Amino acid sequence: MSEKSFVLLERIELMSDLLIGRTLGREADVYIDIIQEAVQTIRALEENETDV
Repeated sequence: MSEKSFVLLERIELMSDLLIGRTLGREADVYIDIIQEAVQTIRALEENETDV
C-alpha cells in the first residue's frame, strides 16, 4: 500500500471514530456506509496500482 493511501485510510479511520462518537441511530449507519465505500475504493485502486 502506498504511503498516500495509508495516510488516507488513517484519516478515514479518525473521521469515522469522530462521526460515530457524535452521531446516534440511523445517521451513524449512513456515515459508516460512506466510510466503508471510501476504504473499499482506496483498496481497489491500490490493487490496480493506481495512485490515489
